[in-house]
Amino acid sequence: MNTVQRPIRPCRSLCEDVRDGCLPVMSAFGFPWPDMFNCSQFPSDPELCIPATGTISSKESGGHGNKSDLEGTICDACGHANEGEKEIRFNYCKSNFAVKFRVSESSVEGSDRRIVAQVRTQMMLKGRERVEGEALVKSALWLPDGGSCTCEELDDPSSGSFVALGNFEGRRLVLSRLMKWTRTERELRKFIRSLQRLKC
Repeated sequence: MNTVQRPIRPCRSLCEDVRDGCLPVMSAFGFPWPDMFNCSQFPSDPELCIPATGTISSKESGGHGNKSDLEGTICDACGHANEGEKEIRFNYCKSNFAVKFRVSESSVEGSDRRIVAQVRTQMMLKGRERVEGEALVKSALWLPDGGSCTCEELDDPSSGSFVALGNFEGRRLVLSRLMKWTRTERELRKFIRSLQRLKC
């Protein structure tokens, strides 16, 4: 049995995942990414380090890092089931749109996941985004890197409604938060009305 003689540091990819997820929020509040977390100082994945999945994997430790480690990563927009409603409320005013929908079909295109909503989709647009957004309402919704990350909420997309936030990126409606609604349709309508009453 091999023993490790030094502390195991995070992999550079883990630092980059955390940075990419946190930096947009920090920047919105005027905070830069701290120098002490400069990702270039951390070891690259083939070395002995802790990858994004939280498991130790390297040639040095006897493991064999592979693509399945990346596939276990939760998509940035997903994984907020415990605080889904709070996440949606907190980020609503920072988003270009909110949408309530049911999934018609879902497919992977390139590295992203393309989600086609059923016809009865409710889009909530705000301020100057309204004109551009209305032209895009019938477009697909996109989940960034959805081809290589996991989203438990979409494991069974045909059942239930979803509430999501997103932003316009070119001609795409890109999701930033996704929540599967697990309560009644009446409670969902009440939640949507509470969003529309927020003063952004």
